[in-house]
Amino acid sequence: MRVLVKTNILILLSLLSIGNLALAETAASEHTATIRGKTEVVVTKQSVLLSDIAEITAQNAEAQLALSKIQLIKSPKPGATTEIPAQRILEVLQIQGVDLKKVGYIFAPSIKIHRASRTITEAEIEAALQASIAAEGSDMILRSINLPRNTQIFTGSINIQATLQAANKSNQRNYEISLTNADGEKISLAGRAEIDSWREVPVASRSLEPGSILGAVDFGLARLNSKDLPKDAAFDASELLGKRIQREVGVGQVFRVSSLERPPLIKSGSRVTILISSGTLEATATGIAMQDGFSGDLIEVRNDTSRRVVSGQVKDQTTVEIIQ
Repeated sequence: MRVLVKTNILILLSLLSIGNLALAETAASEHTATIRGKTEVVVTKQSVLLSDIAEITAQNAEAQLALSKIQLIKSPKPGATTEIPAQRILEVLQIQGVDLKKVGYIFAPSIKIHRASRTITEAEIEAALQASIAAEGSDMILRSINLPRNTQIFTGSINIQATLQAANKSNQRNYEISLTNADGEKISLAGRAEIDSWREVPVASRSLEPGSILGAVDFGLARLNSKDLPKDAAFDASELLGKRIQREVGVGQVFRVSSLERPPLIKSGSRVTILISSGTLEATATGIAMQDGFSGDLIEVRNDTSRRVVSGQVKDQTTVEIIQ
């Protein structure tokens, strides 16, 4: 019985509240404008205006236009729903300088606001990605797109741009889609695309044994799919010249950076000239390199005459300098 009484009191209070709001429009002759709120609306813009959620009539067109342009709240995201209480609407009207004593109004306790939307299509994403690929000037073919399902976006005219991110695998690229509507609102979407990317790379023109020093006749160029290339594939043919390979490379195989090394200027056991410098005086002798050495390295050499082993700096392919 107590519950029934309490319920009746709430209903009565609700009716009185609605009655009070309705009273504001009963004497229409005293009002400069009348605002009749709706219970549920669908909006397309980034801001919810008074004209979106209510029917407005005014004594003159200027007053009606001013009321209709009052911004109440920010619209929800496309496909989302929000609510605005009647009390909040009245607060905004007062903040905007509306004299509520001169305006007739009636609102439901709250108004549901839905943001219009549509689902983005795979064709739109594909077109944006193709444009991005063309702008890169890369030799790539788009194979497939991974797109979040039922992604809701703006209705109306939109600008779609795609940006390809760094490859996480040889044939996979992450992408970001940026959508902008006429009001400047933006939505960002992320996905992944399968892409065949073709590159021109140097390959062995003949079988090469470990320790071979690469010359121009040892390699040619081939157009290969990036997904078939090792992560450390060598792409610049000019950087291969003079390099020594550590592992065998078969005909048509790519060169791997991890198996290339710069050969020493002087090899252990090779005959060298020993240049001895002391102030302004210089003398030379012949000897044998006891170690491999690159330019600037200190290596040991054995003097042919004295049979002594001394350390000197590699100057070029045949000279070791000893500074005293």
